[in-house]
Amino acid sequence: MIRLASLAILAAVAGCAMAKEDRWLRVELELDILKHLLNFTEFAVTAGDTSGRKFSYQSGGVKLTEQLLMASASKFPAAVAIAGAVNDGHITFDTKISQVFRWWTTDPADPRSRVTLRQLLSFTSGFYWQDASGDVPCLDGSDAGIVYTPEACAKQIYDQAPFLFEPGTTFAYNSFHLQIAGAVAATASRMTVQQLLRKNLFEKAGMNHSGWLLGQNPYLAAGMHTTGDDYDLFLRKYLSYEIVPKAIADELERDYLIPPYASVVANSSLELTSEFGHYSMANWYECIYNFTQGPNGEFTKACRDEKIHMDLGLFGYYPILDRSRTHYMQIAQADIVCLNCTNPGVDGALPLREFIKPWIDWAINGTGPPPHDALAGSESVLASNTDPATRGTDGEEDDDSNGNSIGDGTAWTAAAHGISEDVLGWLVDTFQRDILPDAVANRPTYPAGPMRGQSK
Repeated sequence: MIRLASLAILAAVAGCAMAKEDRWLRVELELDILKHLLNFTEFAVTAGDTSGRKFSYQSGGVKLTEQLLMASASKFPAAVAIAGAVNDGHITFDTKISQVFRWWTTDPADPRSRVTLRQLLSFTSGFYWQDASGDVPCLDGSDAGIVYTPEACAKQIYDQAPFLFEPGTTFAYNSFHLQIAGAVAATASRMTVQQLLRKNLFEKAGMNHSGWLLGQNPYLAAGMHTTGDDYDLFLRKYLSYEIVPKAIADELERDYLIPPYASVVANSSLELTSEFGHYSMANWYECIYNFTQGPNGEFTKACRDEKIHMDLGLFGYYPILDRSRTHYMQIAQADIVCLNCTNPGVDGALPLREFIKPWIDWAINGTGPPPHDALAGSESVLASNTDPATRGTDGEEDDDSNGNSIGDGTAWTAAAHGISEDVLGWLVDTFQRDILPDAVANRPTYPAGPMRGQSK
């Protein structure tokens, strides 16, 4: 308590003395306050705009140069690489999959004949799973990435996965769509999926310390490993239209949960949309509770006008692209969690995002008064988001500080974020066995923005 009081005094002084000088020092102080309120110290934060990184903060053992496993934060980078095939003219967003794979039906009586790349990337193709994972042999275990080709995996999903909806009508968050989309883009580009990722993503962003697990059939929805520094490069260069041009980015950021696109959310995805907002191409068009979301979880005009896109992963990695203010930020962490428990990674990232994002906005914009202190009225909200006793452990609907339902916590399980039990096991095992030892031995160094929060 003494520590928090001291930090609060420092924050107040900083707000007066440094409003026109070092606003980032104030952001650092607010992060110090928040991490003590949350009792949550293993994370890093970066922020910047199209000119480059403006702020870096490291806390606990998380370093921006260390390898982290992305889980569902893999989705948007994969979609950007796939969109690169569109930019190169190999395919269009509205190409039917039957135009690429000869075995895909063209029979008008079969709704699969109408599936397009756009619908795959917006998760509205019609493929369904009862949760957000997706269980077929080619997505189940480390051997699957070696034994199956991407096209063979796409064929297996086509043959075995439930297909329940007319294409373009219903949003269903699962791993099937992106895996097919990657195979389609690679085939149309006459390269492997790994080559597609390398050419259209890693090389364009300068991500020299990133990769995908595993082999010729990488798990696109959850298998990326990278560093906070590499992901910062991706966010900045994507924001600046250096990876794909604006015309392609506009399609990636379009809201696909409004007419003339999907108007229905599958039962497996209802809690996710009520928590996070609408969906674009493999990224959330963010609309979160206690921010701009409506009282019943609805997507609002305020959310639409904010133009904030994010790709939160199970392990708590939280990247944000803010188009309305032309900057980005990320909360970097990889809290490996159990399969059926409340996820401390996500539950830590959500309140961190909620409270620190206005300070990032204030520091980058450089005008106006500072937001409210993190301490002001925050304890009850933070507790409702982070205390296992009040979120997701009793099977009952939980409330935020305003009495609004925030779900029963199942959104934080591995399956809800697109990873089955077997897949989570082999992803973590493979990452820890094959990636981490080499990464530690060859840890990169980066020129970065001002570094805050070291060893705190």
